[in-house]
Amino acid sequence: MTGPFRVLSLSGGGMRGVFSAAVLCELQAALRQHTKNPATRLVDHFDLIVGTSTGGLLALGLAFGKDPSELLDCYKNLGPRVFPPWWKNPRCIILAPWLRPLFSQDRLREIVNAVVPSDKKLGDAAVPLVLTAVRRETGEPACLKTGHNADYFRDLHMSAVEAAMATTAAPVAFPHAATQAHGDLIDGGLWANTPALVGVVEACRGFGRRPEDVRLVSVGTTRAKLPPRARRHTGGTLEYGGMIRGRLPELLWEGQRSLAISAVKLILPPGAMVEIDHEFSGRGYSLMDSSPRALRALEQAGRMEAQKSSSMAIDMMVSTSA
Repeated sequence: MTGPFRVLSLSGGGMRGVFSAAVLCELQAALRQHTKNPATRLVDHFDLIVGTSTGGLLALGLAFGKDPSELLDCYKNLGPRVFPPWWKNPRCIILAPWLRPLFSQDRLREIVNAVVPSDKKLGDAAVPLVLTAVRRETGEPACLKTGHNADYFRDLHMSAVEAAMATTAAPVAFPHAATQAHGDLIDGGLWANTPALVGVVEACRGFGRRPEDVRLVSVGTTRAKLPPRARRHTGGTLEYGGMIRGRLPELLWEGQRSLAISAVKLILPPGAMVEIDHEFSGRGYSLMDSSPRALRALEQAGRMEAQKSSSMAIDMMVSTSA
């Protein structure tokens, strides 16, 4: 096999998937301008897409024919139903989060059904996929894969909707997803919120490609940089907060991101990876923030960052030599 092997990595982050969707919109627009073809599809220029949580949902949408603009509209229109503010969420008002997840699985399924065809299997995807999850009982990583390797047959007949519900089943926020092939699954963001390294490993193991042949575009979901005056070095809840709204998940995800990106840079040749992400000053936006302000800021940041990196990303997607 000759030529570059192109991987698209889509990170997890709940409503911050608006950023990722906006990036995809801009990349497709730039690609169409480059090819002089208004029918050019972004998905056709990748050999593999890996996704975690909200990134997994976006990956499925692309693989089943959704235009990036449609995906962005789904997030903006249905996201506020999935993640309503606490004063509109009965589970928060009556303290039900102590007993059950914060948000409705039925409303999560609404956006999943808007993105993923209900009659399709994972094996029907138009592009090879790897979606990350975690086995609830054991904590073991799980990867849901299309049949791009002869050894991959377990997930071929899994419902695409079932796969989407599994990779997006964030603990505390949503119930686990029960699957026949893997048992009870929860969100893959617990081990691979930035699945770039998963994509490189899959390119080498699942497709037999050499690391020097792999080209990767990693799309994040933004991160926050706290100014010095906002830091509270108490070492307790005041500093770190809870597992959902506090700084602790941000620290965990940033550690994952840094490790994955650093490892990919060590494995791939120089210039073989483009990372598109944005760092907000202050606290940024929560993965559950569906307010109009958050949606505007995330979309604007996504379009801005994509425009900065579009030239490098497009060169990588259309190059014929590794």
